[in-house]
Amino acid sequence: MERKLERKRKALDEHRKEVKKALSEQEKVGKSNSWTWTIFKFLVISILVLTILNYSSLKQEYAKLRPEDGKLHDIGFGHNLFIYCQGHGKPVVVLDAPAGETFDTWTLIQREVAKHTKNASALNQANSSVVHGTEKMVDDLRRLLSTAKVSLKPLIYVGAEMGAINGRYYSSLNFPEVAHLVLVNPLTENFLSINERVWELFWYSHLVPSIQKAQLLSAIGFTRVGYKLYLKKDALEDENVDEMVKLRHKYLSCSPGHQSTKLEEYLLLNASLIRLKNFLLHEPIPDTMPVTVIASDQFDRNISSELNQVWQNLITELTDKIHPQSRRVKIADGDRKDIYYKGAPTISKVIIQAIKQYRKSRVMKST
Repeated sequence: MERKLERKRKALDEHRKEVKKALSEQEKVGKSNSWTWTIFKFLVISILVLTILNYSSLKQEYAKLRPEDGKLHDIGFGHNLFIYCQGHGKPVVVLDAPAGETFDTWTLIQREVAKHTKNASALNQANSSVVHGTEKMVDDLRRLLSTAKVSLKPLIYVGAEMGAINGRYYSSLNFPEVAHLVLVNPLTENFLSINERVWELFWYSHLVPSIQKAQLLSAIGFTRVGYKLYLKKDALEDENVDEMVKLRHKYLSCSPGHQSTKLEEYLLLNASLIRLKNFLLHEPIPDTMPVTVIASDQFDRNISSELNQVWQNLITELTDKIHPQSRRVKIADGDRKDIYYKGAPTISKVIIQAIKQYRKSRVMKST
C-alpha cells in the first residue's frame, strides 16, 4: 500500500513538473509574441508618422521651391504643365530633359543660352490619369508652348535621352518650324531591340525595379530620413549648381508623385521607341535639317562595358546612317549623370553656335 502511495506521489510530482515546464514555455512564447507585436506596432506607427510628415513637408516646400520665372499652365483635359523661360529673342531654344528629370537638368546650360536668346524648359505635374509616352509628351509640349505664347517658329530643339526621342518625333512632325535639332546622349529606335535585347533586359529588370524601390521609399518618408541623417547623398554635387536647384532635386526625390511619373516614362520607353520608328518610316526627318549629336564616352559608368559599347554603336549608327548630315560632338570623362554639369560648357557652345548659324542664314536670305 505504501509503495503504491509512493508511486502516485512520484507520478504526481512529475506531472506537476511537466505542467510547470509547459506553463513556463508558454509564458516565454507569450512574451516573445508580445515583443513581436510591440515591435510591429512601433514600425507601423513610425511609417505612418514618417509618411504624414513627408507629405506635410512636400506641401510646404512646393510653393517655396518653385522658380520665380516659372509659370503653371492648364493645357486642357485637366493636365497642367510648368514652363520655365529665360532670356529673350529668336530662335527659341526648347530644352527637353531625360525621363523623370526636370528643367533643373539644364540649369547651367540654360543660364548661358539665356544670354543669347529665349529658352524654355518644362516640368510635368504628376497626374496618374495622364499617359507619358512620346506622342503624348510632344502633343502636350506643343500645346504648352502655344498656351504660354512662346513662338513656335523658329525653334531649336534640344533633347536628352528620352527627350531626344521627343525631339526627333517633334522635328519630323513639325520640321518647317525646327531650325536645328540637338540630341544629347540620345536613345535611338533600336535601343532595346539590338544585340539580343541586352538593353531591354537591363532596363526592365534593373532600372525599372530601382525606380519602383525609390517610389516606395519616398512614399513612406524613408528618402527624406536618409537625407536628414546623411545616409543618402544628393546626386547634384557640382559647386556651380545653385543651392535652390539642389533643394528642388531633393524635394523631387522625396515626392512619390514625381517618382510615379518617372516610373511610367521608363515603363513606356519601348512603346515610345516603336512609335518613333514607325513614324519615321513614313515621315523621316529631312536631310536638310541641321542635326548635332552630343554624346559622352559612356552612357553610365556604373553599368557593364558591354552595355556601354552597344549604346556607343547605336550613336554611331545614328550619326552615320540615320542622320548622315549630323555632326557628332564627344564629351570625355562623363556619363548620363554628370554630362549636364561637367559637359555644360560644351553643350552650351553647341546651342549658341546653332543660334548664330540660324541668324546668319536669315541675314544671308534677306540680302
